[in-house]
Parts: sequence; C-alpha cells; structure tokens
Amino acid sequence: MHHAQIAQRAFNTPLMVDPAKALAFLSGLGPRITGQEITFQGLEVDASDQAASSLPARASLFGNDLAQRHRRNGSQPFAMIDGIAVIEIAGTLVHRGAWIGQSSGLTSYEGIAAQLQAALADPAVQGIALDIDSFGGEVAGAFDLADRIRAARAQKPVRAFVTEHALSAGYVLASQADRIILPRTGAVGSIGVVALHTDMSGALDQKGIAVTLIHVGSHKIDANPYQPLPEAIHDQMQRQLEVVRFLFAETVAAGRGDRLSDAAALATEAAVFRGADAIAAGLADEIADPVTGWDLNVALFTDGAWFRLPPRTGWRAWVEEEGLLLAYDGSDWIGTTPASLQNLALLGVGTTADTANPFSAKLNAALWTAKTTGEGGTGDLFYTMNKEAAGDDLGLTLQTGFVTKALLGLFGSEKFRLAVSPDGSTFFDGLIVDNTSGIVDQPQLPRFKAYTDYDNYVGVGTWTKIALNNTEYNDQGCFDAGTNLFTAPVDGTYLFGATLLYKINSSTSARMRGRLVLNGATEIRGSFGEISATHVSLATAIWLQTMVPLSAGDTVELQGYFRAQDGYFAAEHTSFWGAKIG
Repeated sequence: MHHAQIAQRAFNTPLMVDPAKALAFLSGLGPRITGQEITFQGLEVDASDQAASSLPARASLFGNDLAQRHRRNGSQPFAMIDGIAVIEIAGTLVHRGAWIGQSSGLTSYEGIAAQLQAALADPAVQGIALDIDSFGGEVAGAFDLADRIRAARAQKPVRAFVTEHALSAGYVLASQADRIILPRTGAVGSIGVVALHTDMSGALDQKGIAVTLIHVGSHKIDANPYQPLPEAIHDQMQRQLEVVRFLFAETVAAGRGDRLSDAAALATEAAVFRGADAIAAGLADEIADPVTGWDLNVALFTDGAWFRLPPRTGWRAWVEEEGLLLAYDGSDWIGTTPASLQNLALLGVGTTADTANPFSAKLNAALWTAKTTGEGGTGDLFYTMNKEAAGDDLGLTLQTGFVTKALLGLFGSEKFRLAVSPDGSTFFDGLIVDNTSGIVDQPQLPRFKAYTDYDNYVGVGTWTKIALNNTEYNDQGCFDAGTNLFTAPVDGTYLFGATLLYKINSSTSARMRGRLVLNGATEIRGSFGEISATHVSLATAIWLQTMVPLSAGDTVELQGYFRAQDGYFAAEHTSFWGAKIG
C-alpha cells in the first residue's frame, strides 16, 4: 500500500464528510494508495454532486489564502474587512497542520482555532465571519473546535457565510455561529458519519502475494485491508459511527438552539438541503449575498469591545451624521419621515414660517424634477399657480434685500406682465402679452417719431441739421425737439428712418441730399441718399433707413443738403423716426 499516512487518515476511521466528497477522493487517490483501480460498495452519489465535490478549493470570497495573507501583513493570520475578521474554512478539513490553508485543498482545525483565538484577542476585531466552502473532513478535532466557536459568541458576534457548501464537518462548524447565511444555491447539512474500508485480499491473491499479520490482542488487526471485513467488525464500526452521529447532532443542536433540535438534526438522515429548503428545515437563517451578510446590523461598543447585534422589528436608530431617524421593519432600516403631510397650517424649511408667509424656506438651492415614466410618472412637470378672479394679482416677486425689483405674472388683469422697479414702489412695464391675441407690447421700448411744422431753408453746399420741433410719440423722452437730437438711453441696436420732402425756393434745378449723423460728426453707413433727377416741389422726396448699434448717450440727427440751387425741406412731411430693436 502506498501513501500510508493518507491511507490511515482515510480508511477505517469515522469521517464527517459528504459521500460525494469521499467518492471523489477515493476515485482520485484510491488507485495511487492501493496500486490498482478500486470499486465501491455502499455509496450511491449523484453524478452532479460528485463533479461539484471534485472542484479545486476556490479563492476566498472575502480575501486571499491564509498563508499568503499572513506572509503579506505579518500581523494577523486572517483578513480584516471593516473591523470583521474573516476566517476561511475551505476544502477538506483535517485535525492538525496549522500552516496549511485552502490553496493546498485542506484546512486544519488547528489553524482555524489559532485564527479564532487571535481574532478574539484583537481589540480591533468587532466580529468574526466564517467563510465556509467545505464538504467536510476528519472527525478528530472537529467537535472541540465547534465548542470553541460556540464559546466565542459570548465575546464577539460570529456569522457563518456559506459560499456554496457547509456539509458534514463543515456544517458542524457553521452551526456554532450566531447565524448562518447562504446563497440561493448554497448547500448545508449532511449530518452523518461515514467510514471507509478497503479490501485488498482479492487483488493480492491475483498477484500471488500473501500477507501474514502477526499480532497480540484479538482486536489488533480489526478491519485490516488484507482480509475481507468480518460482519462482527462491520457491526462494531457501525455502532461507533452511530455514537459519533449522536455527538454530531447534539453539537449542532447546542449551536442552533431552538432553531434545530438534536432530534430534528438526526431526522434529516444526513440529507443535504439547499437555499430556501435549508431555511425551512432550520439548518440556516437567511439567504443573502455573503458579501453583504453583515449589512443592517447594529454595532454596539461595550466593555471595551464591539458587538454587532441583529436588529429586531421596531428598533429605532438615530444617524447623527445625517440627522436621520430610522426604524427597522423586519427586513430593512426605513426612514421615519411620514409618506404624506396634509393640511399643515405652517411649514418652514430652514426658517420659521408665519401667518404672512405660511410656507417659508431659507436655502441656497431648490430642485423640482419630473417623475419619470420608469418611476410610474409621465415624465412631465407642471407648476400650477391660481388666482380667484381676473382683477387679482398672481405672480413672482423678485427682491433684493427684501425690496421688490421685479414682478412676473398676472397683475390686475389676465395679461402676462413683466415689470421692474428701482425702489420697490415705482414700476415700469417691460413686457405685456395680451392673453386674447398673444400680441407682445414693450411699453418702455425707446422709440420716437419727430417732424417739422415749418419749412426748413437750406442753402447750397452746406450739410444742415433739420429742425424737427414736434413729436408724434416719444417713449422715454429719447428725442429732444429743442436740440433736434435722438439720444440712446441704453446700449443696443437701433433702427432709424427719415423722409425729406423737397419744396422749391427759386429753381427746380436744385438737387436734394439727406443723411443721418452719429454724435454730430460721423455719417452713419447706409443712411446717405440723393435725388439727381429734376425735382418737383412738394412731390420729390428721399426715404432713408438704416440700422446701427449705439451705446447709451450716443446721439443721432437728421441732416439735409442742396447742390446747384437752394431749397426747402417741406413742413409736416419731413420727419425722423427710430426704435430700439435689440
């Protein structure tokens, strides 16, 4: 027989291992131990379970291999995640071998115990997470370690996270945690014991090999591999397995408390339970993502150590940093802010509301956003304001230092108005929109039309400012009839036009010109015009039109000119007009 050390740990000794794992082990190592192919009696395992048990040990869900971490940080032989010590329990479980980790395919009870003790002694550790993915292993050492895990719960909270399998010896350890969390496909249970016996007598006979066992004591060579297993020895081994099985069930019941009794554990008949079935059978506590399995707990610091408490329905917690009161509803922490507030007399946000301002808010930003279709809304957003009668006021009051500078809305009528004020008492309408027609009026738009009520004589060869001594309209007083000048009240783009009507003085040989001049000196481009044909008194006219950007304070004037002969610019029809357009 080869690999004697492995053989003595696998054969003729009780094992708490899932049968699928035992079969996978024997299929792989059996021929190397015995030197030939082996057959199995008394083991029937589903092919898919056997395939799963043959997979190599996985990388930890929470961190890397124990030995790698220990070499890396040189401090503690476990990962620390947010104050939680993560102890990996993966692969086949064996009694001794403190150095081995799951990368070898084995995890030792001795190593787990060392990590557990270090986690309990470390004041930085708030709780312990058992990261379990194991089909089981040796009986030796398993129950002692289970007792230590159960005792650890009195010092720090212990959670078992089944990251796919916690079977047989793996479940003995998991059952000692405060709670067992597993994924939807996670498997737990296999509360039973198995022993393996190999009979090599037939193979030795075929090879002509005889083995003589010389012994003292009638039971010294019980269950040896060189002889068939006698029925009496088989029954004796069966009784030993029953004893271990009862110890298995008692240990599980001690860890699970009223969630799973020893009788209920025995009644499972070593079955494997997955997901929701495991919860219903009392073998696990919740289905969750193992990474977030600690979520929603309450952390309590007392007697120099941190404890994590699973919350109960109705517990309340004040989140100091957020100024938020939460309540636990049995599945999640929810806000205690009411879903609706109805018929409030006063509401102040960041300030105190009063009867003059029943809703008051003091803040630096506010957001109104539409409820999307994905949230059950329409994607639209309407903000509605309503007044009782047409003659009432409805609108927005815009203030600086609580002095009103602008009004926007329906004030005293149903026309839409925008008005501004320098002092909060005198208002100027900047925009009025007629609600019946949509016609827009700009009452304060700079605009004028000026004309002369007498004939303006102009000699030959001299540009002369036309005296326009009357206005038909003159909004904002932008045209001065005394100086005959338009003065821009604000920066902007202005449109100007003029009409110059010819009146004879002595000869129709006169030739009339006209132009607009900026600030008394510069001819405005596009404003020059001349009639070169024969003039007809009170019939010949020039029409000028141009657009020009102006700065506040710029002036524009109308000038006339005659060449060849002098003449008049006729009264009433010689005019100058303009308006701001941009």
